[in-house]
Amino acid sequence: MDYTMRMDFMCEEKCCTQILIDFRHEKVEIKNTTDKIMLRAFGININPTWEDFLEFLEERCFPRTRDNLKLILQDLNLDFYDPWNIVEKTQGHMGEDMKWLQDGYWYKADQFGYESLAEVVASHLLGQSSIKEAAVYEPVVILYKGKEYRGCRSKNFRYEEELLVSLERLFRSHTTVGLARQLSRISDIKEKIRYTEETVRKITKIEDFGIYLTKMFEMDAFFFNEDRHTNNISILYNKETDRYRLCPFYDMGLSLFADTKVDFPLGNDYFVCKEKIIAKPFHRNFDEQLDAANVLYGSYLKFDFSASRVVDVLMELREKYLLNDTDISRGRIDGFSLHEFQRVEETLRYQAAKYKYMFQS
Repeated sequence: MDYTMRMDFMCEEKCCTQILIDFRHEKVEIKNTTDKIMLRAFGININPTWEDFLEFLEERCFPRTRDNLKLILQDLNLDFYDPWNIVEKTQGHMGEDMKWLQDGYWYKADQFGYESLAEVVASHLLGQSSIKEAAVYEPVVILYKGKEYRGCRSKNFRYEEELLVSLERLFRSHTTVGLARQLSRISDIKEKIRYTEETVRKITKIEDFGIYLTKMFEMDAFFFNEDRHTNNISILYNKETDRYRLCPFYDMGLSLFADTKVDFPLGNDYFVCKEKIIAKPFHRNFDEQLDAANVLYGSYLKFDFSASRVVDVLMELREKYLLNDTDISRGRIDGFSLHEFQRVEETLRYQAAKYKYMFQS
């Protein structure tokens, strides 16, 4: 094949797959240099089609279902969603996510509103619950390219030899078809969840993935996490031993109506926001998704305090991180505004009343 470009799919310093690309005839050929499926660009697929190549590129982009899609494309100076152009712009990094690994911590900057507050509040409350395997976040100010950003950080939970593998990549590597496309072929929500759990268990030998998913859906329903697409559910893969383990729960930034730039302006109350929010990935309704998982695998999330005390717990964070009008007018970004705290407080009040069974009586 006469190719016009070659891409090297790397794992650290080693090229695991050479991808030869013929744009004119829309063809690709590959040469794998490793036997480990998860380290290959296309997994078990040794003869990828052009459509497989485009899906491979899209896996390295933000999902086309992202609620802020138009805004993200504008920031990249793109008129429409095109995986190749996005990868060229972002060098294969998630184009909308400002994240960095440094000195043993993952740093993440706010881009759409108060994502860092959502992360801090969710992890603070989960730290006082039956779910102990959640990443812990703290607010920070991030200096990037000479500009300060409000953000948060959490300790890196990966060992040196581990890779963070999304379910989308896991399924595409081991079945040749991504999880999102597989789910689109199944109508019943319980069957979607059961299929996902059984396939993950078959591939990874992880026995309690159904419980893991259920805990995730409990958190997502309570905190209104709208960003649980199939690239945002992950497990950890050890490239030395070729084994997998469960990943701590992370990335709750688009919870609690944190996207104030586009979807949930601070002037909108709980009920306006609630009507607009959409769950992922198995159903558009949080409760339908949660109920199906509870029937299959049980219930797990229980906070260590009563529902009436949820706001008291939030007040602990408010006392530490509230910025007054003078602070904000002076340009301080090492905290959060009263309006942001009030939005979170209102949301938690209603959610605690709705999911009272998740609290101590």
